[in-house]
Amino acid sequence: MASADAIERQTVCRRGFIGSLYDIRTDKLEGTNLFKKKLPEEFIDVSDNAHTSYELLFNNSQKETFDKMNIEASLKLSLMTGILDIAGSAKYLKETKTNSLTIRVTYVYKVKTKQEQLHISRDGLSDYCSVDALKNPNATHVVTGIIWGANVAATFEQEAENLEEVQKVEGSLSAVLKSLPISGEAKLDLQNTDKSKVEKLQISLSGDILIDECPQNIEGVMRVFKTVPSRIKTLNEGKGQQLVFVLHPLKKMAEIFKPDLKINTMIEEVSHLVVMRIEDIFEDISIGKRKFNDFFNEIKPWEHYISRDWRHAIHQKQAERIAAEVKTQRELSTLLQKIRGGQAEESEMERLLDDFDRKNPCSSMSIERLLREKQNVTLKIRLLKDFQPEKHLLKEITSIKYILSRLYDKNVYLLHVSEEWETKDGDNSFKQLRLFKSMIKNETIDSAFIVIDYDLHHSDLKNDEDKANKCCIYHAIHGKIKSKDYYQDSLKKLSRSQISSILKENSSLSEKDILQRHKDFLIEYPTGELTDDEFVGELQKLHKEYVVSVDALSKQHDKVFFLFDVFSGNSSHYCDYIFAAIDKDRSGTISFSELMSAVALTSIGNADNVEKRLSLIFQIIDSNEKNGINFQQLVKFIEVVTELVKGEAAVNTTNIKVIVKQMFEMFKKNVEDEQLSKEEFMKWHELCLKLFIDICSFSFLVSVAHKNDAFKPVGTSHEINIPTNATWKQNGVTIAGGHGQGDATNQPCTPHGLFVDDDQTVVIADYGNHRIMQWKNGDTTNGQRVAGDKDEGNGLHQLGYPTDVLIDKETDSLIICDRGNQRVVRWPRRSGTTQGEILIDNIECYGLAMDEQRHLYVSDYRKHEVRRYQLGEKNDTLVAGGNDEGGGPNQLDEPGYLFVDRQQNVYVSDHWNRRVMKWPKGAKEGIVVAGDNDQRSAPTQLSFPNGIFVDTLGTLYVADSRSDRVMRWTQGAKDGTVIVGGNGRGEEANQLSNPDGLSFDRHGNLYVADCGNNRVQRFSIE
Repeated sequence: MASADAIERQTVCRRGFIGSLYDIRTDKLEGTNLFKKKLPEEFIDVSDNAHTSYELLFNNSQKETFDKMNIEASLKLSLMTGILDIAGSAKYLKETKTNSLTIRVTYVYKVKTKQEQLHISRDGLSDYCSVDALKNPNATHVVTGIIWGANVAATFEQEAENLEEVQKVEGSLSAVLKSLPISGEAKLDLQNTDKSKVEKLQISLSGDILIDECPQNIEGVMRVFKTVPSRIKTLNEGKGQQLVFVLHPLKKMAEIFKPDLKINTMIEEVSHLVVMRIEDIFEDISIGKRKFNDFFNEIKPWEHYISRDWRHAIHQKQAERIAAEVKTQRELSTLLQKIRGGQAEESEMERLLDDFDRKNPCSSMSIERLLREKQNVTLKIRLLKDFQPEKHLLKEITSIKYILSRLYDKNVYLLHVSEEWETKDGDNSFKQLRLFKSMIKNETIDSAFIVIDYDLHHSDLKNDEDKANKCCIYHAIHGKIKSKDYYQDSLKKLSRSQISSILKENSSLSEKDILQRHKDFLIEYPTGELTDDEFVGELQKLHKEYVVSVDALSKQHDKVFFLFDVFSGNSSHYCDYIFAAIDKDRSGTISFSELMSAVALTSIGNADNVEKRLSLIFQIIDSNEKNGINFQQLVKFIEVVTELVKGEAAVNTTNIKVIVKQMFEMFKKNVEDEQLSKEEFMKWHELCLKLFIDICSFSFLVSVAHKNDAFKPVGTSHEINIPTNATWKQNGVTIAGGHGQGDATNQPCTPHGLFVDDDQTVVIADYGNHRIMQWKNGDTTNGQRVAGDKDEGNGLHQLGYPTDVLIDKETDSLIICDRGNQRVVRWPRRSGTTQGEILIDNIECYGLAMDEQRHLYVSDYRKHEVRRYQLGEKNDTLVAGGNDEGGGPNQLDEPGYLFVDRQQNVYVSDHWNRRVMKWPKGAKEGIVVAGDNDQRSAPTQLSFPNGIFVDTLGTLYVADSRSDRVMRWTQGAKDGTVIVGGNGRGEEANQLSNPDGLSFDRHGNLYVADCGNNRVQRFSIE
């Protein structure tokens, strides 16, 4: 329904006049004028409207650009669907990043000068009015005002080498541009490394003013912008260009000029929720396009080393994606115009949108599915990247004999690989590849390393008598093949380089000792490798003759005894830790050379060389080879060693953290984001020995659990006992927002997940404003931004469409699901924090939870799975789903919010299956605890589950978004009951609109993120 009041539409390079007819159904100027002849000047008022501002665009999506440029929702849809084309000087509005490695920041300088306004009520104006124009069926409004000025945009662009560079350069550039005034000199304040990267950016200008120069740097851009006001004076009598049309409905104009004339032009607008869904569709298309282009760009440098059939299939999929994108835009455009003209119902649009994710080839979900299907190509490229193309790879091959004859004077190593062999025996392929790469690191002038890829060269080698039948390494010299499985042969016979490496680590052993140990090793383990159980046995053999009491060790730590000579406590975690650390190739087995790295930690390998052993300890702790050890790594190490020496009961993590913190403070290091270098670790060696022994010796470090300590899960919610018959007041109280959509501190925009702290402080994921807001108990006036910049982006100081947030009490920080940037980040809660750190990257995250042991659980809605992470470590564990999308008991379909109870049971809101699943710890399949997809229309079932909470009795609470209510499901119940909402969609106190996240405080009061109403409601328990 059209408003009777005036509305505004940005011109987007269109040109009109006072009286021009306009059709808001198509957002186009009709081409004729309401007035039969030119109006005298007294009918049009011209006033000053001087205003200057700027906007920073990161070009991640058209939605982001349109929002920042304040383009109205209706016009935004017309531009997105192609009803109205973007051309000419406004081209910066449609420029979006086509891949993830594009650095692009657009600085838009906005100037307003004058406003023309028609005096509608002026006597005599009706004499100029055309009756035919009023009856024009192709027009709905008339231009009654024009705002003049100019927009000029400078776009800085470059291709980065990696995502870290994108974030760093965009963050640096953004900070510089925000600090620069339009007037005055532009002064750059950048580190030298940042400055060199910024100076490499390509710069292009566009906008409403002809720019006759091409600046080469930021200073040049600022000089151009300073000339904009003087350039405007030369355009349209100093007014500049048309920026905004002020429009009045033709129907209202007819009432003023021709009261007897009836105008019945049908005008309908789609609802705000559908507008948001259409925006999300185009956002999703952009994401899918970037992902496909990332994949395509990754292939390009390697196209000569990939099978022609593989390349052809990928090009076909690219063509299908482009065609689907064009078709989708055309369908949305046609249907949108029909709805606006009253020729179609909004429900038709909803059906089209419902089918998008699953059926449309250009949706990001379809692209994800395609990329999974083509994972063989990704894996192949990942393999190829380990080699130098011109040195190790072949575009063409004649025969294996020809290769060997050409390299007659060299030791030749040929790695034979294929997708089929890797699929059949991945372990063997991995081990062969690992050895081959390690040999290349020690490549000499008289050796040659060649990869023969049977996926690429299959037809060339089909009849070659020397071809391989599995993944293996050939070794040849003087044109003759000496070994057809060099890996297996190397396990049985030590090479000179292996002996040298072992001697370097074990200063107390001779070459004769090593050869004898290897001989004995092969007698006991003929395969040349140890399983994890066999490894534990070998460690026990190493340590048993050195077991001494802790008291004795504390008195003699300056002699030959050393921490690793003690094995009197619980060894299981220590063995696991050492196994993972020395299994460098992640093969799951330990070779003789790797076992000797464990020997080097003991007195057998290094009797008196404490510094050597400490150096090796550093390498063990720094298993990721980052040349530094962080706070959590050192804490973990001391924990497993403490347990080794004196048993599990001696491990007191709190006290260990205090000690490690003191260590970091010795070197003025921040425990949250800094590391100890190897040199600092070595300087500390005497203190290391004493501290490790003391940790294990002093009885006060033994952890004692107090019976009266109440359990509070870390970073989830309070454990509360809510009676199964509890009721809540049906009228909610707004504790955050409720002031319409906007970005002020009292205006959350489509709030999603939320967290309620012990003191009833509420932390909210302000999805539409790309920030995290905190609202103190009792202060419902304004919230406080505690994470995210005012602008969306992927810098460390920014967020993009955050969906969930929790408080980690251990570190007093926020953990945030930064959905738009595909990452999980942590922001300290201390005052003055301006940026976060990335915990998990490249994940399509949606919901978060944390258990008592501080394991972090994250749902991945694109991979349809939930994974558990140990903070500070890279390892993760699949805990739910992971078997593609579907409705089976071992599947999920776009999982959303999470809850984890004390038993580490994981509850998941399974969006498109319209159910909530419970996955017991270690289970391969989940249990449906709420919802029935086959009966989703029933009033006691779920239409679209979002936020969830489980109390101590196992009662489940679910925000049922599309039914605008919160439901309760007692344990074992087949049907749910409504506890709040369910009174139709609306903004009254007893209504909800698309509720999203929910939580309870320790009193049992219910908090709901009322997404569609841009507010958070509290429903008090009765």
